[in-house]
Formats: sequence, structure tokens, C-alpha cells
Amino acid sequence: MARTTVSDESRDRLDEAKADLDFAGNKAGLPPDLVQSVLAHRPLWLVSVLGAPKRLPLEAGLFDLVIFDEASQCDIASALPLFARARRAVVVGDNRQLNFIPQLGQAQDRNLMQAQALPVARMGRFAQSRQSLFDLAQRMPGTERILLRQQYRSVGPIVDYISREFYGSELKTAYDPATIRPPADVKPGLAWTHVPPPATLDANNVNRAEVAAIVAHVEQLLVREGYAGTLGVTSPFRGQVHAIEQAIHSAIPSHKLEAAEFRVATVDGFQGQERDVILFSPTLTASSRMTSISFVQKDHRRLNVAISRARAVAHVFGDLDFARARTVRTLASLAAAATEPRQRNGEGASTAIGNAFSITP
Repeated sequence: MARTTVSDESRDRLDEAKADLDFAGNKAGLPPDLVQSVLAHRPLWLVSVLGAPKRLPLEAGLFDLVIFDEASQCDIASALPLFARARRAVVVGDNRQLNFIPQLGQAQDRNLMQAQALPVARMGRFAQSRQSLFDLAQRMPGTERILLRQQYRSVGPIVDYISREFYGSELKTAYDPATIRPPADVKPGLAWTHVPPPATLDANNVNRAEVAAIVAHVEQLLVREGYAGTLGVTSPFRGQVHAIEQAIHSAIPSHKLEAAEFRVATVDGFQGQERDVILFSPTLTASSRMTSISFVQKDHRRLNVAISRARAVAHVFGDLDFARARTVRTLASLAAAATEPRQRNGEGASTAIGNAFSITP
């Protein structure tokens, strides 16, 4: 407490230094001596990876420890200036969820390395076009690895499913029952409502049958039952997300949606968020184009993200017959978990999903 209390004298001195910098038109951030004065009173900083360089000088070892959270969503280059400011670094992330979308193609990546006379044949783990910051840390020799086994967000049946399907049954649920708010008369966990498919899908992967079923369910929850929890809807496809969003905003009063912190987004767009209830629209049917099926098939982590957003209930509205046909293996596993009784094995243990890597430069 004494360290973070700023005396009037120190405050006046810092205020004068800031006034001088502002008057001089300084845009390079605080000078090192002033930063040390600030850090003496404010030792803990919470910053974005891209925002830090605007506020902090590029001074080696400026921080004793830098922790990178959500490292699978971070590219390598953006993190390097913060590594330079750290004596030690901890990289935390989850490679079983979706990675960031690289802004650099593989050919351009190789060309940039060659332009700097770097040995491309031995630089795979540094490839901006393929690796996240988490991937880099995972491949760094000599790093200490810690598996975070506790999942504090979701109820047991949801954690059991994602643990078995994506984490080798190593996760255990550790949610606080006081935080779980399922709708009335709904058992927490996974649920599946079979939605018979339309004869054909609309353009842009729009499944009107699933749109109608989800709108009706949202109306039942928020308007008729007055559900007081939070609610989100997600789908793998932008076209389906747009159709659901339009239909719901046309049918449900805006104040009901605002109270429920309602959001519709693609699975990629929903990553990092959570709601009490998540409604998932897989959209896929036997009449789906092969490119759409392949989009879901090629990255099984998409279903992990979709289901693990839910705290109390993850409710799927989709073609159960198509799911059970096992065209998409992960969708078939989800259907089985939601509709077939299974023995629970994760209740009561302790879990944060992911891994942490400790790196000392």
C-alpha cells in the first residue's frame, strides 16, 4: 500500500514532467527515467500487446515479469517488443481453441526471412504465417510447461464433453454453483433440439429452419418465461449469423435483448466470451455444399469454442440425422454427448483450460 501511495511532491514532479512532454509534442512515449518513477508507484500494468509500445520505452528488462494471456490469439511479431522489456515471461493459451488469423502469407513469410539472411530451413517455429505466440512458446527448447487442469466456467456435463473430445480427458470442472443460471426447468449441460432440414439451403449457408427454431426459443426464454440470465447464439457461418441476428431483432424487444447481454456471432467471433446459455446453429445438412462441410471438418477446434462459451446450458439446434451420419465426426460426438446418457467423471475437481509456458530470456 505504501508503495502505490503517491506523495503530493511526487505527484507534482510527475505532473510537471508530463506537462513538459505534452508541450514539446513528444510522441515517442515516456523517457526511461520517468518510466522508472511511474513504475515505482504503479508496478502492475494491464495493457494490450499493441498498446504497450505507445506507452513504454523499449528498455531491456523494464518488467520483472510479463504475462501474455490468450497467446493463441497473438502473432509472434507483436509480442517481441514486450519480450524485450521482460526479464521473465509467462505465455498462457490454449491450442485446442482457434488461432489468430495470420495477415501474412507463407511465401511472403519466407521471402522476408530470406531478405534478412535467416536460415529458412530451421525457422519453422518463428513462421508468422503459421504459428501463434503460443505455438512459438510450445516449441521453445527448455521452457517449463504447466497444464492448467481446472475449468471454472462451465457445468460438469459441458466440461466432460470438451475434456473427452479435445483435451484427452485431462480437464476437471470447478465451477461455482452460485454462478450457474439455467432457464427454469432446464437441466444444466448439453441439449439438442432436432430441426428437420429444409429441402435446400439459402445462399451463404443460411438454414431457415434453424433460424426459425432459434428465434422461437429465444422468444420463449426472454419474452414468455422472463429468463434473467445471459444469452448468446453462434454458428460457423457468417450468412447464418446475419440471418439469425436480423430475425431475432425483428421479433424480440430490444430491452429484453440488452438485459440478456444478447449477442449473435460466428464461432470465431465469440471466442473469448461467455454466456449463461449458448444456442448453437451448426447449419449443416445432407444438402450442404461440400465446401461448407469441409470448413467445419478441417478444424475440429471450432466446436470446442462453440460449446465451451456456455456456463449453464449449451443447446444445439440442428439436423440430428445428419449429425449421427458421422459425415462430420466432431458433430457426431457432440450429438451423442447431448442426446445419449453418459457417466460423468469430472464433477468436483479443480480446472483453467490451457497451458502455460515460463520463459526466461
